Amino acid sequence: MRRLMSWLLGAAVLASPCGVAQAGIEYHFMPGLVGQSLGCAQFTQVVPVVGPADFSVLLSGSTVGCAPSGDDASAKAYLDKWGLGVLNPQVSLDKSVVGQVELDGRNGGEYIRLEFAAPVRLTYLTFASVGLPDRFELMADGSPIDLVAMFPGTSTIRAISNVQGLWPGKVDFTRGAEPLPYASVWDVAVAGSALGDGIQLENVGVDVLPEPSSLVLWLLAAAVGVTSVKRRRARR
Repeated sequence: MRRLMSWLLGAAVLASPCGVAQAGIEYHFMPGLVGQSLGCAQFTQVVPVVGPADFSVLLSGSTVGCAPSGDDASAKAYLDKWGLGVLNPQVSLDKSVVGQVELDGRNGGEYIRLEFAAPVRLTYLTFASVGLPDRFELMADGSPIDLVAMFPGTSTIRAISNVQGLWPGKVDFTRGAEPLPYASVWDVAVAGSALGDGIQLENVGVDVLPEPSSLVLWLLAAAVGVTSVKRRRARR
C-alpha cells in the first residue's frame, strides 16, 4: 500500500500541470524577451520566463470603465522599452514626458488585464517609474481586492515596497496580512493623472491553484505516511 501511494504521489507531481513544477511562474514584459515586440500588445499571449512555456498569459488593456477591445480607435495594452502601459489614441500625446506609455494616462485611469488558462494567485507585481503618490487597484475575476486590509498602514506603491524592504515598485503579496484568492482574470488599474508620470507594469509572479485530483493524492499520501509512523511507534 505504501509503495502504491508513493507511486501515485510521484505521478501526481510529474503529470499535473499545476504541481510543483508550476509554482513560482514569472512573466517579464520587455521588448525582445521571449518574442515580445515593441508596440501594441492587445490580446497578445506572453510566455513566462520562469515556468512552463505553455502557461502563457493573455494581455489586454483599456481605460477604466471600458472593456478591452480590438478596435484600433480604443485604448489598448502597449509595450515600450520601459514596460507595459495603455495607449489611448483618442487622447493626444497620451505619453509621459520621456515618451513612456503609462498606466495613468491623461484624462482617465487605465488598466491592464491578465487572463490565465487556470486560476492563479498573484505573488508579486513590479511597477516601473513609480511616483511618491502612485496607487493601484486590483480586481480578481471582477471582484475588488481590499489592499488596505492586505497592507495596513500603507497606501501607495512605494510605501508598500519600503515596508517590505523591496525595490520601490515591487509589491510582494505573499507578505500581505490576508492571502489573495485564486482567479483566472486579474485587472491592475491605476487612477488617471492630469499629466501622467510613466507608471507601468514590468513583472508579474503567480502560483497556480492545485488541481483537486492532485490535492486528493497528496492528502492520501500524507495519510499513509502518518499511519506508517503510528504503526512503527506501536511496534516499538
